[in-house]
Amino acid sequence: MWKYVLIISFVSGLCGLGYYIYDNTITKITTLTEQNVEYRNAANQNRKELDRILEDVKIIAEESKNVSSEFQRADIIVNKFRQLLREHNLGELAVEKPEIIEKRINSGTHELNRCFEIMSGSPLTMEEINATRPSEINNYCSDIANPNYSN
Repeated sequence: MWKYVLIISFVSGLCGLGYYIYDNTITKITTLTEQNVEYRNAANQNRKELDRILEDVKIIAEESKNVSSEFQRADIIVNKFRQLLREHNLGELAVEKPEIIEKRINSGTHELNRCFEIMSGSPLTMEEINATRPSEINNYCSDIANPNYSN
């Protein structure tokens, strides 16, 4: 009879051990499944963030191209201004005709400053947009300041 009690105890112990292993395995599977879902969500979030960053890089590259183009335009304007200054001896002209030179320098400075304002994002005025005659245009950047003017 002790034999049967011992066998029943042994079998009960094995069943208890089997249940413990089964329950522990189910708990681990549940935990790992939850972690897997969290990791997939994080990976999807990372993919979305990476896509957004790549889109930002494209926008930055486009803006950089635009800024480079605007810089080239500004460089052309500066070179025109330098050439104009090389062609005229302002010292002699200022001594001979000070009022005229002062007026022209002030006007040119105003026009050149307006070019930089436009390149920096300032909107065009109606006078600039509607300028069609040479006397109405900005002499330093008519290509951007006076879109309706064609020479």
